[in-house]
Amino acid sequence: MVAFIVLDSANPFFTDVARGADLVARAEGCFLVTANSNGDHKNELAYLGQFASQRVHGVLIAAAGRVDETLSSLRRQGIASVVVDGTIGPKFSSVSTDNIAGGGLALEHLLSLGRRRITFVGGPSGLQQVQDRLNGARAVLRGHKISTSSMQVFYAGNSSFQEGRALAATIFDAPRSNWPDAVFATNDLLALGMYSILFERSIRVPEDDALIGYDDIAAAASSAVPLSSIRQPSQLIGEVAARLLIDEARSTTGFKYEQLLFPPELVARKSTTGLP
Repeated sequence: MVAFIVLDSANPFFTDVARGADLVARAEGCFLVTANSNGDHKNELAYLGQFASQRVHGVLIAAAGRVDETLSSLRRQGIASVVVDGTIGPKFSSVSTDNIAGGGLALEHLLSLGRRRITFVGGPSGLQQVQDRLNGARAVLRGHKISTSSMQVFYAGNSSFQEGRALAATIFDAPRSNWPDAVFATNDLLALGMYSILFERSIRVPEDDALIGYDDIAAAASSAVPLSSIRQPSQLIGEVAARLLIDEARSTTGFKYEQLLFPPELVARKSTTGLP
């Protein structure tokens, strides 16, 4: 048995990652169990303890907090681990997308369309991938000689559709002169939640406000106004992470830990370009 502790089971990105991991696990004669930390560090530590007591062969984890000491303890018990959608250093294998580059891609796209009043909407501020995407966006602003303070930053309590709606209401309750002309959301659920409020208020996308998300989940392409997004190869991330985990679990000595970063891809759709 191998385990996968996901950050948010409601996010289709992690469903796709788990699908990829399960394909590899079953092909190798293992079965995959999943647990949802719901972005709570206490939950993930409790799951790690539970899986250790069950003597699983290995653990995949999309971490909400610091887990390096706990994973080191598991390794001493013979339990392998791989970090998914993040990294915790050279002593652990990890598989993720280059989130700094992804944040940069989103901002370059919006700037190329002439947008300048850009708002960044992130999931919980404590998540490293959220901060990496913000840092990538800010680096592009600096490269264009634009002050990073010109980009408003809002954080959600989680990365759900409902939080996207709540943040959109906050942002667009301000006087119209303070509205952004573009929003970069750090996942598609947040972006789609924001779009639902914009639609209800007859704020046109992208004419009044361009909108780009992150992950490129299936719902992005099928929304009323197809959503531009930064694509992550979610199923491939799961497949590669599971392969690394099984290889480590079967290794007897001298295993080489790898930190793999996949390049992100801009998928431009009507929510930013206005094109079908």
